[in-house]
Amino acid sequence: METRESLLAQADRILSQPNFTREDKSKVDGLLALADARDPSRMLLRRAKLANDEASLGIRTEASLATDEAHRGFVLALRHGAKVLPDQTRALSVGVDGSGGYTAPFVFAKKLYSHMAQYDALFDPDVTTQETTATGGSFSQPILHDETSTAVQVAENQPYTEADDLVFGNLLLGKALTFRTDMVRVSNELAQDSAYPIDDVLAKALGLRPSRGVGKYCATVLKAAAVVGKTGAAGQTSSVIYEDLIDLQTAVNPAYLTSPKAAWAMNFKTLQYIAKLKDSMNRPLKLVRRNTAGSWEMLDFPVRICPSFDDLGPGSPATGNLPIAFGDLGSFHVRVVTDGIRVMVKRERFIEYDETAFLGFWRGNAGLAVASGASCPVQFYQNAAS
Repeated sequence: METRESLLAQADRILSQPNFTREDKSKVDGLLALADARDPSRMLLRRAKLANDEASLGIRTEASLATDEAHRGFVLALRHGAKVLPDQTRALSVGVDGSGGYTAPFVFAKKLYSHMAQYDALFDPDVTTQETTATGGSFSQPILHDETSTAVQVAENQPYTEADDLVFGNLLLGKALTFRTDMVRVSNELAQDSAYPIDDVLAKALGLRPSRGVGKYCATVLKAAAVVGKTGAAGQTSSVIYEDLIDLQTAVNPAYLTSPKAAWAMNFKTLQYIAKLKDSMNRPLKLVRRNTAGSWEMLDFPVRICPSFDDLGPGSPATGNLPIAFGDLGSFHVRVVTDGIRVMVKRERFIEYDETAFLGFWRGNAGLAVASGASCPVQFYQNAAS
């Protein structure tokens, strides 16, 4: 009998395919039904993803109809307020709190997270590990520390030493934090115009704003949890050289570099500095290139753009900045709370301007998975202080 994990892995592989077909839908239905029987409480997000893919194919099931109705109700509430919705739709789709905030449905949240990932790679599930929890309470994640374990010859009639047996570590994330965006002001004429894609515009605006604030928080968490693998020589207060990049790569245990999420991370300004590096004959080193998919690469590893990372510089106080990271970025976990995206609508705040203001709220937190006794999977280059 296949395990629940193998069934879910098969379902996830099909759901992640770029071209989702009706045959794929039937396969996923069957796999999730089998997995449901083993643990129904953890299937909600996959069901929501399936409903969204069904809707995109024009397949109308009870789940996809509910998803469509939830999104339509959400957009109506944004335009005119929840009071315009019938009780059935309001109960189904628009979670309203006492201050007029609406819980974002799956379709809107998916758009918003897509914009966050486009702005900052730390929110991209192909770069870091994204976790979703039902509540915002403390959350733990097991860590596999298996850098040095090996196999040993078993001697006949000799005792076995258990000292090197594998022990799982644990990443503990505390209570989820709440982040609020700045206000987005929209004229009521536009907000109430059915031709104006208010949900798309708000998803982009409210996605970019938390990317900047939450991205800065995530970068701070990563810098605090990781270690310095290479420090620039005296005088390299705002620079990096080729040998520094090689030394930083060497500092990371090769066991982490087999991960599909092993990569560089830096902001775009730093990447452009490295692209300009030249040899002693003033010839470009050409360390940075674009692959056939249009993504950045450097020294045979992908480069992930994180705008909240430090620039090359001495920092303040006199401690070198941490502008470049390298290693298994998949060991960095970003936890998001289910229904943790809310949109607050302020209809009276700017009434004299005939405008409505929108605010976005995001709940979650982040941490780097480093097992006790293991080397750090992500390490930084640090500029010299002087």
